Amino acid sequence: MAETFEERMAQIRARNLWDPNEILPRLYLGNGNDAKNKGKLISEGFTHIVNVADDVENFFPNDFQYLNLQVGDFGTDEGITRVFPQCFEYLDEHWRNNEKSKVLVHCAAGMNRSATICIAVSMKYENKTLAEAFQFVRSKRRVQPIKDNRQQLMKYEMELYHKNTMTED
Repeated sequence: MAETFEERMAQIRARNLWDPNEILPRLYLGNGNDAKNKGKLISEGFTHIVNVADDVENFFPNDFQYLNLQVGDFGTDEGITRVFPQCFEYLDEHWRNNEKSKVLVHCAAGMNRSATICIAVSMKYENKTLAEAFQFVRSKRRVQPIKDNRQQLMKYEMELYHKNTMTED
């Protein structure tokens, strides 16, 4: 069966990155290859996986607890902020209120969709501005959210802090 262009690009992007990076205690940012390395996930003690991607499957649903957010890689009319409430609720229950959990947040490449989620998590739970959260996550991993997701983060920052600390560029 032939792969779609999007599936092939997701594989290429994922192949070129490193292992998951710890963003906050027990919260890691990774890519599709990290999410399909069952041995490593188990040996590193991961218990929960937040799959932000609509183009990467949940590889081991019998072994880990998943939240599948189904966000497209090129932005959506609704915006990535539509999944923030569901994601935050899941993280409240399975990460913040459970010190035995270890969570991998991933998309295909670990640079755009899942990075956007980790930036939003840093804003919400660490009380960071968007500029601070963006630099914080970028200091842990090479990330580059697309313009649509950066704009959504700016709107989220306005909701949280009634100001913007970054421009669209």
